[in-house]
Amino acid sequence: MRKFQVEKNEIRNYIFQFLIVFLGITAGFFVENIRENYNESTRAQEYASSLLNDLQEDTLNLHLAIRVSEITSRAIDTLVTLINPDNINKVPGGKIYYYGALALRYQNFIPNQATINQLISTGSLQYFKSYSIQQAIGRYNQSLSVLNYQQETENQTYPEKVKFIEKIFDGNVFRNVLYADLGQDFIDSFINKNYRLLTYDKKELKEFANFCEFRRQFLITKADDMYPRPLRSAEKLINELKEEY
Repeated sequence: MRKFQVEKNEIRNYIFQFLIVFLGITAGFFVENIRENYNESTRAQEYASSLLNDLQEDTLNLHLAIRVSEITSRAIDTLVTLINPDNINKVPGGKIYYYGALALRYQNFIPNQATINQLISTGSLQYFKSYSIQQAIGRYNQSLSVLNYQQETENQTYPEKVKFIEKIFDGNVFRNVLYADLGQDFIDSFINKNYRLLTYDKKELKEFANFCEFRRQFLITKADDMYPRPLRSAEKLINELKEEY
């Protein structure tokens, strides 16, 4: 009987020790799980903050790109009228140089992709528990890829731009208005000066006008469609990030 009681006590001790070990392992598991969830939540917050900063700057630059495209398109309209054979000898050469410089400016939108590239390349999208946010990030990244391809298509016309500059415009005059931050007083003075073009050949001027018209159509597409698409995606993603974080 005494031996049975001892064995019974030993079994109780074993069970008690097992429960202590089990509870310790279980508690450790829950603590580790809580720690991992906290770390993931912290990382998601950090990525959300960084991504928001990038997106807000991108939206400002996209709005600017739309305005520049619209301004350049209007400048091309004016330039094509100025270099018409019936008008070209009636306007100061400075005006043709000025609007020619506006018409031939190339400006690409360059997004801030450091955060979004890191999210995708490291698999850190998983930190965002919202599937809707993951989808919105993917859509915005895809819209940037499409826009980059479209911009590269336009950039392929750059050699033609250089060709027309070299054939039609005096470089010493042209550089004064090509990429300068011009004040209105300077513009008013410049466009009334009688600068000469390098050629007044009707065929070459017609080719130049056709090239400018092609650019104008492309700029209209950029302002109406190419830039608004990533802009809408960015604004939607900004709203979702702000709601979640």
